[in-house]
Amino acid sequence: MGISMVLSNLGTMEQDIGDSLIEIDSNQAKAYYDKAMNFYRESEEIAIEINNVTSIALTEHNLGHIYLRLGQYKQAIKNGEKAKEINLSIGDVEDLERDYDLLYKAYKGDNQFQKSLEMYENYILIE
Repeated sequence: MGISMVLSNLGTMEQDIGDSLIEIDSNQAKAYYDKAMNFYRESEEIAIEINNVTSIALTEHNLGHIYLRLGQYKQAIKNGEKAKEINLSIGDVEDLERDYDLLYKAYKGDNQFQKSLEMYENYILIE
């Protein structure tokens, strides 16, 4: 689990830099997001091998966040839904709240307003 966590943390660092650059230089932000996604995918491979479902859900959420920031809403939804399903199955309410927030934004960006509202209502129920 240690290596998986280190890779995830490296991904988070790259993602944070991408987030800070997205409004300034989207090309440079994308380069950092690409690095983050590579770290996240490596981390997820290890998490799958050792069946660490919490780490798998976190990775799917983080990937969804990146796709959301890049305006790739369908992919953000796909990753967000995976994270949500895992967190529902293990009862992780704190992370589920973040998943609903991500999905609210992704569905809204994809003009799926009914699904967006559903995710927002679920978010509010947890909060």
